[in-house]
Amino acid sequence: MGPRHAEVTMTYKLHDSTIALFAQSIQLALLTGTDIVDHFRTIVLVDDGSGKLVPDPNFAEQFTSNIDRMVQELSKVHDSGGKEEDCESEN
Repeated sequence: MGPRHAEVTMTYKLHDSTIALFAQSIQLALLTGTDIVDHFRTIVLVDDGSGKLVPDPNFAEQFTSNIDRMVQELSKVHDSGGKEEDCESEN
């Protein structure tokens, strides 16, 4: 019987920016009435080289862009007195 090779298990911790992203995802799910699990499934993390998981830069940029777009749409609805059809006719 040959020598046994020890299995190497990688362990990671979450970086503060990742924890903040999860918090934002929870807030987004609560505000939109959507399933938090669906939000969590979209999150893409990468190892930052120090054993911590951080949001993938491309994912973080897209996430921020989506939030900004939602805020702009909400602002349009608010400015139009809550009439969503006003916003839709502008598109």
